[in-house]
Amino acid sequence: MKLCIPSSDSRGLQSEPAVEFGQAPFYTIVHLPTRHVQVVANASKDLGSHASCMGWRALHLAPGDEVIVRRIGRSAHRALTRAGIGVRATDATDVAEALELYLDGRSRPVDAGELCCGCHHHAGVTEAEP
Repeated sequence: MKLCIPSSDSRGLQSEPAVEFGQAPFYTIVHLPTRHVQVVANASKDLGSHASCMGWRALHLAPGDEVIVRRIGRSAHRALTRAGIGVRATDATDVAEALELYLDGRSRPVDAGELCCGCHHHAGVTEAEP
């Protein structure tokens, strides 16, 4: 199983979780149960709103894997959940804390009311999935 945390930089467990899944410069992947850490650059982050949200496909996530996010758009959330990948919310200050909260059972699924509207200006605008 893998956990994927969108990250602001390439420092692995010391990275701050990125604000938005599709626009993250990097993804920190934690392989469980070994806790091996891998950092992958998001090659699609500059492709535009909907294309950038599909960069996760290059991460080779599989059903049963999970992503831990601060924010995520409807399209990316829908694609991940349809692929059997869990989406959980965090307000952790770094990837290590997000991992600890997950492993301690203190993370929660992203609620539909928290999904970003796809506008990418993030002025607190959210919209529930129809």
